Amino acid sequence: MKECEIYGKLNTLSELEALIREAEEEAETIRTELKAHMTERGTNEIRAGKYRARYTKVSSSRFDSAAFKRDHADIYAAYTRLTVTHRFTIA
Repeated sequence: MKECEIYGKLNTLSELEALIREAEEEAETIRTELKAHMTERGTNEIRAGKYRARYTKVSSSRFDSAAFKRDHADIYAAYTRLTVTHRFTIA
């Protein structure tokens, strides 16, 4: 690829990522509004046309690796493995 092609692709990618961020922010704003509406009404489900939205509590148990590392550093180290990944960034 020529430098001008790379520039064009990076520029397009940058613009698309900005659009994605904007869309995600707008979607989160709408989610927040809908959750607030449901909380105000004291309901965990609303329906509108073909859509049904639910806002429910979910409980789960998760392993606290930070506490385990703090309390049992030797065991934690024995079961820790190094992973290598690739990171793609644009600056």
